[in-house]
Amino acid sequence: IPNFGSGTSYACIDTGFKRNASGLVILRWDDNRITTAEVLKLVPEKGKPLKPSAVFAKFAERLRAHKVRSVAADQHYIEAAKEGLEEFNVVELPGGPTGKADVYTRARDAMREHNVDIPSSAKDLIRQLKQVSYKLTTGGSIQIVSPVINGQHGDEASAFAGAVWLAIERGPGSRVAAPPPVYSTPFDDQSLGL
Repeated sequence: IPNFGSGTSYACIDTGFKRNASGLVILRWDDNRITTAEVLKLVPEKGKPLKPSAVFAKFAERLRAHKVRSVAADQHYIEAAKEGLEEFNVVELPGGPTGKADVYTRARDAMREHNVDIPSSAKDLIRQLKQVSYKLTTGGSIQIVSPVINGQHGDEASAFAGAVWLAIERGPGSRVAAPPPVYSTPFDDQSLGL
């Protein structure tokens, strides 16, 4: 197993098996900074859904390699995630529209404060994050919008936002500060900046 340094690793999964991909993002918290360590996307072939046991086995392999102890997952397939990743502490992300908005807003804020590094080689993740937007509901709350493009609905972006949320919730401090990131996204009025 390669040595990934002395920091703590956090991860999030976004599972889809039939029509959507399953995504895994692993982050490291080193030197007061959150760095994207790995992005993995497993895509089902047409008419051939992903097997949950194979997805969780691959995710577990990568989580072990990075010495991850806690992994976040959303409400969809949470029980399957707890079973398939039973050796890890599986944390349920906040649910509903308000919870999803909180997860994405924390990721946005960390990026705006230049506290998260995303390598430029993570092109799909960067593209998906740029496509995330929000709209205000009639009740005044925020609804996260992740467009479906070529059958994919932002699996890596969802996993990234969840991993940032988990790192902030469980990390060594509530604030991180450092120089500008490897990659920073532009922001506009309708973009969450992700």
